[in-house]
Order: sequence, then C-alpha cells, then structure tokens
Amino acid sequence: MQQIINPSTDPAFNLAVEEYFMKRTDLKDDLFMLWRNEPAVVIGKNQNIYRELNLDYVREHGIWTVRRLSGGGAVYHDLGNLNFTMIRSEDSFRKNDFSCFLEPVIKALRDIGVPADFSGRNDLTAGGKKISGNAQYFWRNRILHHGTLLFDSDLAVLSRALMPGPVKFTSKGVTSVRSRVGNIASFLPKEMDIGRFQELVEHAYQREYCRELRRRGILAEERDEIEKLAEKKYRTWEWTYGASPEMDLWNEMKFESGMISLYVKIKDAVIEDICLQGDFFELKPVSELEGQFLGIPWRKETVAGKVQEIECEKYIRQLTSRDLQRLFADVPL
Repeated sequence: MQQIINPSTDPAFNLAVEEYFMKRTDLKDDLFMLWRNEPAVVIGKNQNIYRELNLDYVREHGIWTVRRLSGGGAVYHDLGNLNFTMIRSEDSFRKNDFSCFLEPVIKALRDIGVPADFSGRNDLTAGGKKISGNAQYFWRNRILHHGTLLFDSDLAVLSRALMPGPVKFTSKGVTSVRSRVGNIASFLPKEMDIGRFQELVEHAYQREYCRELRRRGILAEERDEIEKLAEKKYRTWEWTYGASPEMDLWNEMKFESGMISLYVKIKDAVIEDICLQGDFFELKPVSELEGQFLGIPWRKETVAGKVQEIECEKYIRQLTSRDLQRLFADVPL
C-alpha cells in the first residue's frame, strides 16, 4: 500500500488529489493519505449548497466552499480536523461497508482513551457526540473512502457555517441531518497536538494493513495534472454551485408599491422561471420585467447587477430598484 504524502491545505487541490489518484488506471496499489484543509465547507455531490450552508457567514469569514465526488452530508474542515482517504480495489471490500475502513481508526482512538464507536450508517461517535463523518465514491472497480476526524476544530464556526438562514424554499436536493458534534481532544486523558495524533492514526493503518506503508510524495508531473483538475473543476462556480439540484424559492414583502411575492425556479443554478405577484399597480407588463432575469446564473452579484440595470418603476408603480434588491436579498443567493 502506498501512502501519499500531501502537505497541501488547499481544499480544491486536495479534492483534486483524491480524484486524480482514484482514476489513475496505471496505479495498481492501494493508496492511503492523511491531509488537512484550511477552513472550508465540503458538501456532498448531490446536495443543494443553498440549503446546506449559511452562505453569508461563509463568505464573510473567507471560508472555502467546495463540492466533493462522494455523496453524504456537508462537513466543516479546518486545521484542527484530520482527513483520511483510502483507495482500494472493490475486490477487497463490499460497497457501502464503512465499518471495515473505520476499524483501524476506532482502535487508534480507543488506544489513546477515546471511547469511539461506529454509529448509524457512516459516523464515529464518542460520548454520544459525532467525531467523524465518512463517505464513499465508486469508479470502475475501485472504492474511495474518506472521512473526517474532528480533533480540535472550531465548533462554533462549524455550527454557524452549516446552519442555513431562515429562507423560504423547497428543494429536490439531499438534506443532511446534523448531529451534535464533539472534538476528539476533549476526550483525551492527557494533552496531545494534532501532529502527534496524525502519527498515531498512521501507525494504526500500518498495523492493520501491512508492516510498512510505502510513503511517497506527489511527483512534479502529477502535481501539474492535479492543479489543472483543481482549476478546471473544483475551483469553478459551475461544479460547486451549478451542480445544486433544481429548487423553487419564494419571498414576500410589503413596499410602498404594495405587497409583492417573488417566486423563482432554479435549475442547474440558472433562473429558469420567475414570477412577481401582489396587489401592486402595473404600469407595463410585469412579464417584461420578469423576462430580463431568465437564463442568468443564480449568483448574488449577477442578480444585483441585473436589478441595477432595470428601471423598476416603469413596470410597477412606486417600486424602486432598492425594493427589488431587498426582495431578492432574503432568498439564498
């Protein structure tokens, strides 16, 4: 088994590392990797990013937002969290069998005094608190299993980042169920830093799978390909936001112009349909106003720019651009 040494803390690059090695058909060895990220929210492949995150908080605090290949729920990473990845042939393991991948981690945690147990379909808990979330991705005859180990993460930031605001919408995406979470460090009988913890997890996998993991870094030519993948996919708006499933949103506010209800249908992160209703007085067909939003990306700056271009009072009596901005502001952009 090869252990890939990856010191990067760039979330987009690190997800690209996983995909690159998962799909390297010339590599026959099983792979193992431990890695960390700068503060980031990593959402599952099938999740609706607008429903899962407090996007205003995430943006204000410079937290990365990235979408991974595997399914499952949204997780928060920071430098107090240790991630582990295993890539193995499907011959060795059954699909969706999480417990066999987690056995070495459970043993390592119990050895240092943490009462870890496998819980539910894909979690590790200690003292009733979730300390690890896991997911899997399948490609050809290979399984990628990856998971988090909350060692000493900022749980206040985690709870704010993974808590969407009180917006009004329905979605066909997958919603994660957030458990109460805890840090591994709080269960330790004596203090330990994350560097030492990482060594213990590495040794646990050495004991479980082979005498010695063959350690190697990422080669220069591999790094170039990984960086290209990160740039073309994991850093793009299209992959991170555009992959959000179809959703319908609405908001309602009272202005000088009257009570106005806004209905928006989003598909592939683009406005597919929009409707303005209410007790306002129409000066020109409102359908002409609505039509100017069709087909534009559901992005805050794009929508705000479009609103500024429109002379709203030509369509609805006493409706200002500022009013329309406020109407859009309370739906997840």
